Amino acid sequence: IASVGLVWAFISYLGITWGVSLALLTMALTGYYGYYTITTGVLIDVTWSLISQFISGALAFYLRFREQYKLRQQIKKQFEHYLDPRQVKRLQKEPDLLKLGGEKRRCTFLFTDVRGFTALSETLPPEEVTEIMNKALTVQVECVQKRGGMVDKFIGDAMMAIFNAPMDLKHHEELAVKCAKEIQENIIKANIGVAIGVGVNTGEAVIGNMGSDTRFDYSAIGDAVNTAARLESATKEAGVNILIGEETNTCKHAGEPMTGVDKKAYLKKKGSRSDFYIYTSKGKKQKTRSRF
Repeated sequence: IASVGLVWAFISYLGITWGVSLALLTMALTGYYGYYTITTGVLIDVTWSLISQFISGALAFYLRFREQYKLRQQIKKQFEHYLDPRQVKRLQKEPDLLKLGGEKRRCTFLFTDVRGFTALSETLPPEEVTEIMNKALTVQVECVQKRGGMVDKFIGDAMMAIFNAPMDLKHHEELAVKCAKEIQENIIKANIGVAIGVGVNTGEAVIGNMGSDTRFDYSAIGDAVNTAARLESATKEAGVNILIGEETNTCKHAGEPMTGVDKKAYLKKKGSRSDFYIYTSKGKKQKTRSRF
């Protein structure tokens, strides 16, 4: 009975590889013990013990495999539309990389918005507006996934993306800025007649499953997220397509500001007396220094 319990416990709690290995070792030792007792003249039948161990191990293996399969399918369902397929496969192989329920992480957040969407909706048929929006969002998603980010959600004509979650991403600040530039370049190449405003900011936020007990989504909450959204909304007034937060510009891994950006102005946070500098990509037409 003890050996049967051990086989069950090994497979149930130690995983498929170690559990099956130790279960087979237990069965081998049980068989050897039966053989040894016979050679010494003591008749102890271990046949039923081996059969019970096999049945117990097979059942535990099935339940464990089913649990792992359901977990992998859940991960795939939750992230297959937001992450690069290679990242999804890695999460399926290493579920421990994904900490659900909320954790504090330093990430880079990217917000986008289609300029003049209201006017576009008023002048074009809904079917044509939908086609344009789908093309614009497809361009943005491809850029985010190419740079290792995760598309968190779509909010009408806007998009929110996270870099460095749910998986670690080295130099996520720089990758997010490159993504913002590529979005601008690819939107122009797509020739769909829309412009995109992009805000990028880096900081700590709580990231995980947010929502009610019955309906939830993987997202992020924090001041850094709100600031990224504020930067995006300020692009039109600032006269540029991309605005970058100071923390993003100062790449900590490099120890100095990243190349390819210029200081633009200073932005006042809502509900705060302090200002902070913001930046835009080089080569963009600059307006006079102003507060907005």
